[in-house]
Amino acid sequence: MLEACERAAADARVKAIILHGEGAVFSAGGDIGEFGQAASSAGPGLSNLLVRLTEIDKPMIAAIGGLALGGGLELALACGYRVAAAGVRLGLPEIKLGL
Repeated sequence: MLEACERAAADARVKAIILHGEGAVFSAGGDIGEFGQAASSAGPGLSNLLVRLTEIDKPMIAAIGGLALGGGLELALACGYRVAAAGVRLGLPEIKLGL
C-alpha cells in the first residue's frame, strides 16, 4: 500500500489519492492472533506506515464503506479527508483486550 501511495505521490498527473477497501470492508485491522509475535520484515510497521502516509504531499482520502476497525480506523484517521457510507462501523475493538 505504501509503495503504491508513494508512486501516486510522485506522479504529477495524480491530484489526490483515494484509499478504499474491497467490498463491504474498508479495513478490519490487524490479526490479533499475531500480536506479541516478532515483527515482519515484509514492510513497515503500522505506526511507521501511518507517519509516512501523512507525509505525502497530496490530498489523501479514505473512502470508508462497511468496517474500519483497529488499524483500519487508524489508517482512515491518517488520511486528511474521510468519506463514509451510511451504516459504517468504526471502532477500536482491541481496547476490550487491554491493548
